[in-house]
Amino acid sequence: NNKEDSSSILEPALSGLAGGSAFDFNSKLDNLFLVGTEEGNIHACSKAYSGQYMKSYDGHHMGVHAIQWNPFHEDIFISCSADWTVKIWDHNSSQCLLHFDLGDDVGD
Repeated sequence: NNKEDSSSILEPALSGLAGGSAFDFNSKLDNLFLVGTEEGNIHACSKAYSGQYMKSYDGHHMGVHAIQWNPFHEDIFISCSADWTVKIWDHNSSQCLLHFDLGDDVGD
């Protein structure tokens, strides 16, 4: 009976988490990486803070297919989504810099 009580306590916490669908590590800032989710969110994470996000970006309405840091500028990254958009971001801002609506499915 105690097993049933403990599993029912954990279930609501786990059900609120979206699955990661894309990720990329920053080549210049060693601990920093990005995770794109099936819900369209992007989370900046650090290997030093494994239990929480450093920052979240709410930029897509559907799942993130791919995400990649700019190899020439450590603060800039790009994401593409099932919502037919490609967005360019500055890591220091929660708003995207550029938004491209391609009008068709976007993949890698």
